[in-house]
Amino acid sequence: MREHVSPIFQITMPRFRPAVFVGPDANRQVLVTQRDLLSWRNASDPVVKLLRHGVLVVNGEEHDRYRRIMDVPYQRRNVLPSIPAFWRYTDDVTATWADGETQDMLVEMRKLALIILMGASFHVDVAPHLPRLWQPILHLIEYISPGLWILWAGAPVKASQRQAIETLDAYLYDIIRTRRAELATREAEPDPTDLLAALIVAPDMTDDLIRDQLLTMLIAGHDTSTALLAWVLYLLGAHPATLAELQAEVDSVLGAQDEPPTADQLNALTLLDQVIKGNAAPLPTHSHRQPPRHGGHDRSGLPRARGHA
Repeated sequence: MREHVSPIFQITMPRFRPAVFVGPDANRQVLVTQRDLLSWRNASDPVVKLLRHGVLVVNGEEHDRYRRIMDVPYQRRNVLPSIPAFWRYTDDVTATWADGETQDMLVEMRKLALIILMGASFHVDVAPHLPRLWQPILHLIEYISPGLWILWAGAPVKASQRQAIETLDAYLYDIIRTRRAELATREAEPDPTDLLAALIVAPDMTDDLIRDQLLTMLIAGHDTSTALLAWVLYLLGAHPATLAELQAEVDSVLGAQDEPPTADQLNALTLLDQVIKGNAAPLPTHSHRQPPRHGGHDRSGLPRARGHA
């Protein structure tokens, strides 16, 4: 459609008429310059029903208020201290891989992304709970994916999806109550890397609103990282020359060290940076914005994925 129409077009179906914006200029138009002409909320969209008032599905000042709270833990100065945790979580996941076995990288990278998100952003160890949360998370990803609701706004919710919502809600409300009680006994300011604490101490953030932001991150927030990591690993497997070059770069910068890399060492991994960034931007990132009713190859040597925003 992009090649035959333009970088901006609309898909017209009886009850589903999404606007599709492709490329960085169109993304800036959606997110910055003309954002007030578009709406995140579509009442019949399961994403809105699930995330309620999550930052992904609200507009205007409400969106900006949540975004201001949630931006701080993801500022570079607050991410760098988590490098050792990223290293440790990755070791924990890869330690379960046995030589000679085939691993599904989409599954393994989803597991890794979830553990890193919960540990580094929420300061919660999800690993012991992941076995019981895994299927509910997958059910909710299925729930918000394109399906019968596109044609039938009143399509019934599957029993497995209703149960998944109950399971995730029970878990999230429990960690919110626990952290709120912990913070009540402290005099010091919360750790700036702790997104859950930032949401709790922010004015007018009820447990329901905090749940909505946590579930947004848990369901929608980790999926792009999961897809990116799995896609890059697939491409590296399909391009052994680039893989060998990348391995040589990592060996030259990190050597055989057992400790996590420093920020300077990560900055020295220029090919790795190209591989990640060169294949991140074009990945499909599904925007739920809609008009109001009134109105090749990159330097890494890997092919770029095609997608839409």
